[in-house]
Amino acid sequence: MYSDVSLTQSAWSSFRNSTQINSGVNQSKHYNASSPAPGPDGKILLEPHILSSRLKKLCDEGQVDTAVAMLKNSPLDAQNVPVWNTLIWECLKAERFRLAHDLYIDMKRRGHRPNTRTFQTLLNGLARIEDWGSHTKQLANAHSVHQAFMCHVDAVKKHDPSSAELSIAPTAAYMKILGATGLHQEIFDVFYGLDSEGPLSPNYLLFTAMFQALAMKPTTETGDFVQNAASARLLWNLVMKASRRTKFQIDGFLVSSAIVALSRGRRVDQDFAFSLVKEHFGLVMFDGVGDSASSKGKEDEAILPLQPQSFAAILTLCRNSARPLHAIDFFGAVLQRPGFRGGASIIDRAHVEQVLQSLIAADIPSSSEKAMELIEWMLAQEIKLSSTAAAKIRPTYTTFNLLISHICRTEKNWRVATKAFDLMTGYHSHDFMDGIDIKQPRLDHRSPGRNILPTAETLSSMMRIAVDSENRANIRQALRLIHFFGIRSLVRSSHTLESKKASKEKWFYASKLARSILEGIDVLRARSTAHDTPRDDDLVRWQSLEAEAKEMSGLDSEHDFIPSIRRKNTKEIRDKRGSYRLSREGSQKGVLQY
Repeated sequence: MYSDVSLTQSAWSSFRNSTQINSGVNQSKHYNASSPAPGPDGKILLEPHILSSRLKKLCDEGQVDTAVAMLKNSPLDAQNVPVWNTLIWECLKAERFRLAHDLYIDMKRRGHRPNTRTFQTLLNGLARIEDWGSHTKQLANAHSVHQAFMCHVDAVKKHDPSSAELSIAPTAAYMKILGATGLHQEIFDVFYGLDSEGPLSPNYLLFTAMFQALAMKPTTETGDFVQNAASARLLWNLVMKASRRTKFQIDGFLVSSAIVALSRGRRVDQDFAFSLVKEHFGLVMFDGVGDSASSKGKEDEAILPLQPQSFAAILTLCRNSARPLHAIDFFGAVLQRPGFRGGASIIDRAHVEQVLQSLIAADIPSSSEKAMELIEWMLAQEIKLSSTAAAKIRPTYTTFNLLISHICRTEKNWRVATKAFDLMTGYHSHDFMDGIDIKQPRLDHRSPGRNILPTAETLSSMMRIAVDSENRANIRQALRLIHFFGIRSLVRSSHTLESKKASKEKWFYASKLARSILEGIDVLRARSTAHDTPRDDDLVRWQSLEAEAKEMSGLDSEHDFIPSIRRKNTKEIRDKRGSYRLSREGSQKGVLQY
């Protein structure tokens, strides 16, 4: 009689699933099977990954101490080694080094055994310390952490020689700490204590860290760069032996680190570094006979693609070895390299600025024109690239200042200086020339950050270039330009906090600007003729400039770090020369007179 209402097994399963009741609560349509299961008391348990995300959020908001309290008061089921590692790293990022080490000690007390990631996190974080003189306790902590790591991997190796816990990465971070503290002998002591084979044997990461440690500035007690470079040359031989034994691949980072470590050594060390450049990057050292440095004959599989940091290391080698012509030649060779070898696309602003400094050091004729071509090339590249890549090649104040204040000033090239000034500021320096009747100079409005205002150093260099050119028209143009920007605005305190060094530097260049203005006005007084064509309001403008310049050059300010005796003598000399006045009386067409 029940056959008509009997249910098949599949129908019964469907019916039971659709009517199942969990703990007396009907299942919601929003139920998610992947959500955490409730505990015996019906509460949702806190999972470790949820706790980690909460800790990171608190640390991102600057509440590190709150995050530490949350972790220590969290349920034991939510705590594990990765969670503790996360908070240790956040403390290290916030430069709470002592707190990070205290957490490392506390996690062991609570029964969480540190793993390789824990040691790597601690040592990587301590390697971020720049001033070890104020963190002497942390150096002792670094020694003890690395010693604990070696005990850890020794224990793991006995039970599982192929464990993923066996890694040399923490030791690589420890090498950087030893280098930063000048403990170069300890670097090699640790190195010779490593396994010759297996996962704990030296690899390219460890050798890279060792070269970076040797490239750091040594202390007076531990030696000098020459000694470090000799050690780096020895280390490269060990690299080649280890590479043949364990078959690890030599990459661009390793070679670049070796080049920098060798760059401040003796001539023989620097020549060896140039041989590495030739062997691994295919750039041939300029010998003064060939056409240029190139990679001809080196287009084989052994040549590594050139990366930005590799090219920076090569240019650093050229600078430290006092071979600026090599840097200029290498730059031209890289421009001609194919993209897959690392061509023009890897060049950034720092590379170009190093080449500009090489032009200054090489003292090549017409360097200002060559430097201007480089900056115009940078601007052309910026247009072609994406916003992120364009920001890396875009010229900044430092780039333009190298051209104006160093290269153009040395060559007294007013034409290139005004062109560079136009590209930097967006103003048209042509509007400040004789015979131009315009109330407001033209300004090319650009995207934010691309209209760079001049500083006292820039305007001082412009004025000096004009005076040294011995062209009165250039001097008048420079004076009008300086009057437009104003001397006082250049030394006015900014809204942001300014270091004492920056403030002194500002006043120093303002004083130089004032002296160059007075010298330019003196030249116009002494040499102006009836053929000069100043503007109608020039005399009033220059009278105002002269008054401000005199006040600036003799200013007794707490920011003026010129010795008071020197300031007094300067003032007395100026008084003996007599007070100046600008007058039209007895002059023809506005000629300046005493």
